[in-house]
Amino acid sequence: MVKSASIKSSGAYRLDVFYRVLIAAFGGYALSGSISILLSYLLTLPTDDAIATASMFAFIIYTAAILWVFHASSWQRALAYVSGITLFVTVVSALIMFYEVKQ
Repeated sequence: MVKSASIKSSGAYRLDVFYRVLIAAFGGYALSGSISILLSYLLTLPTDDAIATASMFAFIIYTAAILWVFHASSWQRALAYVSGITLFVTVVSALIMFYEVKQ
């Protein structure tokens, strides 16, 4: 029986899944944390309520990030998107925090 060219070898498939698990676990955590920080600054609620709301929303973001990482066509694409969005949100949060300190 001849294997199809589109089927990955067992080792390559396992490595692909391993990379996706790492990206989903650590990248998803970083993404949800950075979005939570940004939301806590952007919500126009009292400070305690804004932090609690942003923290609850982080669970939704983390779950969505995990699902998307395993839905992406490759682990490289998932890594690029998760790290790019995390970097963007972190920079925006840092600018907001810097702007609030200056005032």
